[in-house]
Amino acid sequence: AQLLESSRFDEAADAFRQRLKLDPEDAEARQGYDAARRAAASAHQMKALQLEKDYSLDAAIAELQQAVGLDPELEAARFDLSRLQRQRRLLARQLEEARATLGRGDCIGARTQLDPIYAYLPTFAELQPLREQSMKDCYDKEMALARLFFDLGNFEQTLHFLAQAEGYYPKHPDVVALRKQTESSAICRNGM
Repeated sequence: AQLLESSRFDEAADAFRQRLKLDPEDAEARQGYDAARRAAASAHQMKALQLEKDYSLDAAIAELQQAVGLDPELEAARFDLSRLQRQRRLLARQLEEARATLGRGDCIGARTQLDPIYAYLPTFAELQPLREQSMKDCYDKEMALARLFFDLGNFEQTLHFLAQAEGYYPKHPDVVALRKQTESSAICRNGM
């Protein structure tokens, strides 16, 4: 009873469950267990909703699974669990599509697929490594094009691709160095 009063619902449910194992006919333990179980389920559901707001999808699903395990009749928790599990499967499919796109060498297409996921769920564990890889691949391609146009003496295009590379890694030392070299070469060519 003290555990219930101090809002330690999971512990209270466990304590009442132990009492019921010793005496399955204990009406007070049965009533206490039912109250603690329902309160614990509601607490897990509330925590899940906060975790969802904080973009912690997997943790929210785990909390809802606990809530439904404690109180299978809690309709709202079952609905939220189903909704979040569907959402998780959809995000996993979108990540796989982005991974395949990146595997085909299309870093910009992968970024296009990953950015909406990142905007909605920035803490999704599988997202960050794939997003970083797509950024690195795009940066490398932009820098390769910048170097190519620099070697061809087309400084305007060099600066264009350097600006694109900066979009991925602002102030990257390679970008800064090639920009200085490009601007210096352009000045020399124009005789200024």
